[in-house]
Amino acid sequence: DIGVDVARFGDDESVIAAVIDKNKQMPSEIYHHNDTMQLTGRLTQKIERCFNLVREIHVKIDCDGLGVGVYDRFREVVYKRRWRNVFVYEGHFGGRGGKVKQGDPIEFENSTGLMWGTIREQLRTGNIELWNDQEQTAQLANRKYRLNSDGEIVMERKEDMKKRGVRSPDRADALVLAVWDPPSGKIVTRPFV
Repeated sequence: DIGVDVARFGDDESVIAAVIDKNKQMPSEIYHHNDTMQLTGRLTQKIERCFNLVREIHVKIDCDGLGVGVYDRFREVVYKRRWRNVFVYEGHFGGRGGKVKQGDPIEFENSTGLMWGTIREQLRTGNIELWNDQEQTAQLANRKYRLNSDGEIVMERKEDMKKRGVRSPDRADALVLAVWDPPSGKIVTRPFV
């Protein structure tokens, strides 16, 4: 599974995070000042390196904002190269929330919380081995949350993090996308047939 957080130009980072079997993170690829086509090229190179190592590759791209350009172009690459085992998903950090698993007492207001709740559960149960990256660890630990009046967890917005002097959690977001399972029936791009 591969998660892609897209930043383009500016202070934020574009990150490609890969997780094997949802429990072992590979070293993330971190880029600064790449346009969407360059980042798509980096993602294409990553897939080519992994192509024969696994049966299926699930790529989840943050499509809120600039990432939609990477998503659209990468879909074309998958089609043109006839990659039958590559599945591409839109990731949206503002979508519908819910529970990480059935019967869980914790509910999240939106998909940001739901995705972050997934990595929280993996870490809590010791079911994931993270790449040793102090910045990623800090990003996972620095994001605050609150409860709304319905008792749902609401994750701190990136804008609010920056106001308190904390960097955008780009590395953590890419990891969160990698471990996230889109709701069934949400495969947006099927492999070439």
